[in-house]
Amino acid sequence: MATQEFGARLKELRKQIGLSQRELADEVGINFTYLSKIENGVMPPPSDKVILRLVKALKADKDELLTLAGRIPDDIAQILKNREARQLLRSGYTQKKGRTTDSERGFNIMKNLISFKNLSRVAVPIILVVAIAASLWYSSPTPVRALEVTITPPPSAPIGTTHSFTITVDISAIELVPIQSVNLEIFKVSDPTTYTVAASNLPLNDGGSKSYTSTETGGGAVSIIASSPNDNWGYFSGTGYAIWQGTGYSFGTAYGYGYATGTASITYTGNWTSPSGWPSGEYKAKVSIVATSPTRTETFVKTSSSFTLSRATGGILPGGGGGGGETPEPVVVSPGIIDVSKVVTTTGNFTQSVIINSADGNARLTIEKGTTGLVDGKRIVRISMTNAGAPTNLGPGDTAVADTYEIDAGGGEAIFDHPVELSIKYNDRLIPSEFPEANLAIFKFNPENNQWERQVSAVNPEENTSETRIKNLSKYTVLARSAVVTPPVEAPAPAAFSVSGLTVRPAEVQSKEAVNISVVVANTGGTEGSYTVVLKINGVKDAEKSLTIAAGGSQIVTFSVIREKAGSYSVAVADLSASFTVVAPPVTPPVTPPSPVEIPAPPANWVLIGGIIAAVIVIGLLVYFLWWRRRIA
Repeated sequence: MATQEFGARLKELRKQIGLSQRELADEVGINFTYLSKIENGVMPPPSDKVILRLVKALKADKDELLTLAGRIPDDIAQILKNREARQLLRSGYTQKKGRTTDSERGFNIMKNLISFKNLSRVAVPIILVVAIAASLWYSSPTPVRALEVTITPPPSAPIGTTHSFTITVDISAIELVPIQSVNLEIFKVSDPTTYTVAASNLPLNDGGSKSYTSTETGGGAVSIIASSPNDNWGYFSGTGYAIWQGTGYSFGTAYGYGYATGTASITYTGNWTSPSGWPSGEYKAKVSIVATSPTRTETFVKTSSSFTLSRATGGILPGGGGGGGETPEPVVVSPGIIDVSKVVTTTGNFTQSVIINSADGNARLTIEKGTTGLVDGKRIVRISMTNAGAPTNLGPGDTAVADTYEIDAGGGEAIFDHPVELSIKYNDRLIPSEFPEANLAIFKFNPENNQWERQVSAVNPEENTSETRIKNLSKYTVLARSAVVTPPVEAPAPAAFSVSGLTVRPAEVQSKEAVNISVVVANTGGTEGSYTVVLKINGVKDAEKSLTIAAGGSQIVTFSVIREKAGSYSVAVADLSASFTVVAPPVTPPVTPPSPVEIPAPPANWVLIGGIIAAVIVIGLLVYFLWWRRRIA
């Protein structure tokens, strides 16, 4: 127990001053792995010499760490073996022992005790022994904050790009925390209601991954991968007892993460693609963790520092901003043509962000640092953006409001590993009066069918620009497309739905563990329609979800089911069926949870109390013996 108490306190002190294990180990002069084992309670506390170096590096209380390590501080030990005591022991007190009567000894004892000097010699050791005993008594561990969350927000970047972030959940105390769910939210600080991304129920297992579509999050796709550095993070049964939101709690007998095997942590590495139509400004990430036990439910919330989403400006920008003229830059060959060979590696990776403007300044292509672009399998060395004039091959109801811009990277097919941003300025005076600006979009020309294909676009009426994300180079323009089709067409078939791909994972769970049930719903009809997916468990309706699917589209619908009673459960969605099994949890003795705000006092340590009493008696006899020897000398 002392080993775990010392390691937990050492880890807490290290985190308070912001040192990593490797930094502290280097400063103290010990092995990084050895320090990690001490903190996790695998190895016993180190030698006094190492403890003193740790005290200096952590600016900690020397007596506290020595006491937790089971050692008596040197200054206290010195009191019990001082030079004067040794001299007194060597004096001739024993020679006069027989010449002193009992009555004389009793009188002399009282006389010398009344003497301030002799009284101080008796009282000081006794007081010191009592102080040592009290410090040992009250040094027993009390619950510490069991949960710490660290969020590393994505760096500031342009809107519409993919942003990377990390979330680390640390159970720093060796306690069981019954985590029910970990949830992520990304929001705009000035308008968190309108611009919010919600990704709930992040995976709770090492190696788990989960992807959320734009429809599921409400604001851009999110992907999450979970990883844990050791086997301590897991689903255990036991009694959790820790400080949660500033109050000491016993969570009773429950299932949770982190247990007496050591401290535990899990790290989420995530990517979020921000919607291109969202406004620029300040954003934040928020993590909420719900812990549920048979007696209570608590929620822990942590919000990250802010980051900024912005829109790229015109011109040629060497990304990554370096200092001085040694940083390579793209070269403008002529208006609308740029040589990027100096900022593209042999594998096609852009080492800086680059913006290419057309010669007339009405079109702009932004390629972010880290993007990989290839043309016919080779790296891109030159990009041109040419005004090809008014678009041709327009369809019925199409009106051109911008010129055609042909983007080329050397004659072949240029492909990027993730989308780059294209912005084209349109002429608002060319928009037909009956067209709302919502009808405007960037269109890509498809030479295979000689048609213009609409791209997912955002319109900025203040700057008269339309923006989209593209992955390959071609001809692009801005069109106002009417919803009216001149030639009569056959009415599309009504919406029709099919349900397939029923999956139940995992097929076997423990009591109160979630089971994810998913199906694929497809609209095989010719028009958009709504469909309600009904989930039945053991023939009884358990949940339902309504969704709207475009013609020819499909969506994955997932239900999360939790059952407490052990047994086999049948699953039915539409005409599909499956099953899952709930097994009984390990039997644990019933535990009566203590009051949520009262931390139970530690049990009486009779061995320590007996030791204190014995120490007082021994010191008293020693003082009396020294006094008596001096008296008869």
